[in-house]
Amino acid sequence: EADTLLMFFLGHGGKVQGIDCIIGVDGKPHPINSILHMILSKRCAKKVIMVLDCCRNNLDSDKFSLSKEEIKNATKFTAFEKVIRIWSTQETHKATARSGATFSEALCEVLEENNEEMIMKDVEQILNNHWGKKQKQQFKGRVKYKCKVDLDGDYESIFPC
Repeated sequence: EADTLLMFFLGHGGKVQGIDCIIGVDGKPHPINSILHMILSKRCAKKVIMVLDCCRNNLDSDKFSLSKEEIKNATKFTAFEKVIRIWSTQETHKATARSGATFSEALCEVLEENNEEMIMKDVEQILNNHWGKKQKQQFKGRVKYKCKVDLDGDYESIFPC
């Protein structure tokens, strides 16, 4: 069992029937909580840091749906003791893909600049401040997107892992 598993997802995502999902290469939605449950049940790591650079808006129910079992499993596991989720966007919002203003670019720069230990409660603010500056350059002075950090468990610091 590893101490920390870092999962980074950059791609399509959204809410399907009210449940946060990523869209796999198979074109199907995969609930985030089901993925977390699978990782933690197999004891792959003591702590999971999940970075999700994808949209969280509601997806068309004609194109995307979950089975009753998928919904049951995804809603059964909602709080995980050792999980940090770093979302590129707030709930029900889309993420940006504009070069020079993406969340992934901002995250990489923040990690490079802050290679010392970062206090977890400050990560969201640090990321949003840095990302806001990048967005202002690309979107005519406006900040259109904000990230969201969800903590399940008691973490004081995120880095170094």
